Amino acid sequence: MKSMVERNLVEVRVGSPHLARAYFTDAGLGAIRWLATQRRGLDLVQFAHVHRELASGSR
Repeated sequence: MKSMVERNLVEVRVGSPHLARAYFTDAGLGAIRWLATQRRGLDLVQFAHVHRELASGSR
């Protein structure tokens, strides 16, 4: 996570003292989209939920 934050791929937002969530930045979403196009990037079965999200254009 730290590495992805440092590379501006993810930002962490604190919602309460006990809850923080990570969100992909535009650069992070671009990296995931690129990875999904690679033959050995994201396995279609294991990461089917990611492929569905990318196909639906959700953010």
